[in-house]
Amino acid sequence: MYINFRKNSLRLKDFNYKTPGYYFITIDTYDKKPLFINNQICLIIKKIIVQLKIRFKFKITAGCIMPNHLHVIIMLSHNNKINLSQIIQAYKSLTTREINLHSKTYQKIWQRGYYDHIIRNEKDLEEKYYYILNNPLKANLVKKPEDYKYYIFDN
Repeated sequence: MYINFRKNSLRLKDFNYKTPGYYFITIDTYDKKPLFINNQICLIIKKIIVQLKIRFKFKITAGCIMPNHLHVIIMLSHNNKINLSQIIQAYKSLTTREINLHSKTYQKIWQRGYYDHIIRNEKDLEEKYYYILNNPLKANLVKKPEDYKYYIFDN
């Protein structure tokens, strides 16, 4: 599949984003606005990523919904029929629709694009995992990880 790259794209030009493995993803809200401070909105964010994980057959190693962004480690397997960009596109589209229906407004939810990091080894995976786990602490949202209720883990 051909991916159309923007001039300032963060994607690796010759990398196949269907390649099985772990990917650390960060998606920012539009203008970095703190849109995810409402419990119902966070539940929508969580619900849709779980629905897509089932539909597109990927795993979520860890994720964290922050007030103005989302971090998630996705593991693609050999069974994946679509690439990472298609998963993110579907996610942004569905969450935008659901949040706007819930809020009875029309607003942009997500910033254009996303950041990805291809995880290359166990050390890298562990670092990204703990980065996600500690993100709410760094942002002074909680004192300890177990107090944060907007993590996403595969069950």
